[in-house]
Amino acid sequence: MNRLIISISILVLILLGVCNGCSGGGGADSLKPSVRVVGIFLGDTSSATLTVDTTIEIDNPNPIGATLEKIECHVRFGHKEKWYLLGNGERGTLDISASSTTNLVVQVVEDKERSSLLMESLFGTDPSRLKVEGDAWLKVGADSYKVSFEKMVTNPLKT
Repeated sequence: MNRLIISISILVLILLGVCNGCSGGGGADSLKPSVRVVGIFLGDTSSATLTVDTTIEIDNPNPIGATLEKIECHVRFGHKEKWYLLGNGERGTLDISASSTTNLVVQVVEDKERSSLLMESLFGTDPSRLKVEGDAWLKVGADSYKVSFEKMVTNPLKT
């Protein structure tokens, strides 16, 4: 009888180990998704507002889906070592399919008159750089990741 109990216990432990590896639940074997800025564009502008559209690419290399829990972007205008925070943008939850790449747009809308006056007083009439930096929080199975990203473009206001 003891032999049967020991054999069943060993079999249960083996099955638990095998099933745990087959669950596809992310675990310690999930790969960190990558996040990068693929485009920074001056979007809709009116006499009152300036809009910056940032296209973000999220690559999930895992055989299971991932969830973007939150993404934050900070948009700055700069010239030499002076930087001005133009605004912040944020997006919430988004499902990302297994082994796929997803693009999304984060939009920052700023008061055009206020930002123009401040940029002109700080940098003159031609700010030379636009920078987007931020963080994305993603979940793959049981694993959570915080991924930082940054991109800068030169002369964003030149036509």
